[in-house]
Amino acid sequence: MTTDRRAADAAHPTDGASPFLTIAQLADRWHTTKKTIYNLRSAGKLPPGIRRGRNVLIPLAAITAKENADLAVEQSRAAERERQMRPAARAA
Repeated sequence: MTTDRRAADAAHPTDGASPFLTIAQLADRWHTTKKTIYNLRSAGKLPPGIRRGRNVLIPLAAITAKENADLAVEQSRAAERERQMRPAARAA
């Protein structure tokens, strides 16, 4: 069995739950356009995908990891903004 065949089998498992997302599925998930996803992919801001015919399949696990990392960064930035907005404690 070749690597491409294994990727195809993983992309279309018999239970209906795919470990990959297409560009269109990722665009729907992130509420954006396919063009934006292609631009992010081109800029290297997305995990590498598997080319399968006309489709690009991106591992769902990699997308979830990226979302979690981006969320952690945003939460730390929000916490920093919150600290900066608090009035400084006065020295007695």
